[in-house]
Amino acid sequence: MIHISAVSDYNYLLYGLSLRDSIEKHTNENFVIHYLAIDEKTEDFLKDIPNIKVYSIKEIKKDPMFEVLKKHNPPVEGDPEDHSAQYQYALASFFTHYLMRNKNLEHCLYIDCDIMFYADIKKVIDSVKNKDVGLIIHKHLVLDYMQGPGYYNVGIVYFSNSEKSLEC
Repeated sequence: MIHISAVSDYNYLLYGLSLRDSIEKHTNENFVIHYLAIDEKTEDFLKDIPNIKVYSIKEIKKDPMFEVLKKHNPPVEGDPEDHSAQYQYALASFFTHYLMRNKNLEHCLYIDCDIMFYADIKKVIDSVKNKDVGLIIHKHLVLDYMQGPGYYNVGIVYFSNSEKSLEC
């Protein structure tokens, strides 16, 4: 089974459904997208979609570590009234870690909802076999001096369920 995590609100729901469809079209493996719905409209829409297990943001906010996430991602000027904009960016890694701790997944591949696959997703899984964490570099021109922040694409990140992976 291939486990994938994704996060979005209703504004990105169409992208999330396209991600699901692209994986279904190009893979013969069983897969499930563990989908964190940031709002109730998204949660309601996704509840009966094949290959998607939807999680409510309300459930995730009950996790004791959620307050740590909010503390380290304080609101900035222009945030919505609920001050969620900053910590929403950090939900990808937080939610994936939540799944690994609470659902005991063998592995999990976080994928941004606006990514589509045109080949079998198993190629990604196979490329990181026996690794704790798998990162992808950006495919644009990268010079030696540019290998700082922004060198890696965090739109796709693989985690095994190992101690090293959970530390990351």
